[in-house]
Amino acid sequence: MQHLPEPEERDWILDGLAELVRKAGLPPFVASPIIDTTRRFLPEPYSPTLPSVDRLTRRLMQYAGLGDLETHLEPFEPDDSDDRHTLAYFQGIEKGVATFGLNVGQVADLEPIAGVMAHEVAHAFRHRRGLVVEDHEEEELLTDLTTIYLGFGVLTANARWRYRSGGEQQGSSAVTAWITTAAGYLPPQAFSFALAVQLVARNLAPREWKRVLASLETNQRAFAKSALETMSSDPENLSRRLALPDRSGWPPPLAPDSILRPLPPSPEFPDWGDTEEEEDTTWNAGHPVFRVRESHVVLSTVLPGMIAGIAGMVVSGVLYDSQAGFLAGIAGGAVGLRMGLKGRCDICSDPECRAKIPAADVTCPGCGGTVAGRIRSADDRLEAEERLGGKQSPGLDAG
Repeated sequence: MQHLPEPEERDWILDGLAELVRKAGLPPFVASPIIDTTRRFLPEPYSPTLPSVDRLTRRLMQYAGLGDLETHLEPFEPDDSDDRHTLAYFQGIEKGVATFGLNVGQVADLEPIAGVMAHEVAHAFRHRRGLVVEDHEEEELLTDLTTIYLGFGVLTANARWRYRSGGEQQGSSAVTAWITTAAGYLPPQAFSFALAVQLVARNLAPREWKRVLASLETNQRAFAKSALETMSSDPENLSRRLALPDRSGWPPPLAPDSILRPLPPSPEFPDWGDTEEEEDTTWNAGHPVFRVRESHVVLSTVLPGMIAGIAGMVVSGVLYDSQAGFLAGIAGGAVGLRMGLKGRCDICSDPECRAKIPAADVTCPGCGGTVAGRIRSADDRLEAEERLGGKQSPGLDAG
């Protein structure tokens, strides 16, 4: 599989990012947070309801510097096969209101809808800044590139190509299922290359590189790593290619807390579905997670042992029998050990979840992730995901 875009496409990406910096300003490209779908960046829990998508869109508008606009979602149900391929669309800005259309059949999972709405918010940004070009196809490609510029690169790169597989036992047969989705116009390699350009240009600390890479889908992560290896040896040349000013004049990086503001109550959506809010236990649905064995043997052994030992000291003081205290401590330790062994359990490897996974479950009850195996430590989850791989095929497009 080819990891890097063709040279002509790389030049187009670099020229496009340089043009965005020149026309729309430096700060979004070098200072906006590169967000992912964790609560650090998107603090509200996600559920497959229109109020939840409304809040997600408003958060993205704040990150894009459009938080002063009111946001209006117009849900629609597709009437034909063509409509089903339209996930969402940007309708325009009028009297301070940005209006977006939303396919109500495509809101189940946070990861794809976050990428789709990031693309539509980028449309709104380009509209307000006067960046829109007449050619529709070119405008869609430039809008994808604008998502990178705004700090939405992880969201749109992941939405561009997602592969999920899972399985369950039905009687004596094991049934395997898989699903692929795709949203966006640039190829996945182009998304990852553009995101890598932004990482190298910013000269971020290694931990931030690692955080961004860990947030990417397996293939997109591999593409981004290849691009980073290609460009990181000469960051000064990349800065010149992008026509970036001297770093001393750059604005400081922005933290999410400095951007996000309290949201108004979501409007009612009486014409579609059940909008009752429930705790979301499916936000990681389809994504591979792993069992990690957790045990509280030490804690549950030592604590009862200490309690029993103290009780033994009291007994020995009353009965003048030091052996009684020793035996009480041993008994407490034995009880604690038994409690600790019984307390061993499997937990979800996703750091945002960490829910207990019963032995017979094939999905995590806390986040809905597909249990793909067992690993020694949650720190091993990224390597385990990379080993999974998987065949992928294109799916739906964003409008």
